[in-house]
Amino acid sequence: MSWSPPTNPATVRQDAIRVLVGDVLASDEQIQDEQLAYFLARYPDDDYQCASFVAGAIAGRYARQMDSGVGPAKVNFEKRMQHFLGLAQYLWNVWQGLPPDGSAAGGVGALDAAALIAATDQSEVAAVEPFFTRAWPP
Repeated sequence: MSWSPPTNPATVRQDAIRVLVGDVLASDEQIQDEQLAYFLARYPDDDYQCASFVAGAIAGRYARQMDSGVGPAKVNFEKRMQHFLGLAQYLWNVWQGLPPDGSAAGGVGALDAAALIAATDQSEVAAVEPFFTRAWPP
């Protein structure tokens, strides 16, 4: 298995994926060229889609390893796993066109609602009757 550093992410997809997942240091290789070639073939349509699955695979690698340490020196694989899971979610959201932090809950946001109200001619808006009645007070 081999690893090659990203040299031209603007034109080479493999380099772009490496940059998106932060696999840029030869001293801290995250995914091998052959593994990356699999993901590039499996997800050929979008770099962010491919990178999200690569980040998930890297998280899977750290999930299988145990935290270890002697004294204050520690290797915390769980934190690395959590980092790459968060990165995978972030890249997935970017690919889907969602807010990168995943804060979308659906519906219309407050700014969108305010713009819609401002753009609507209030003379055309009729009062909406509620479909329920109050039971209390009798």
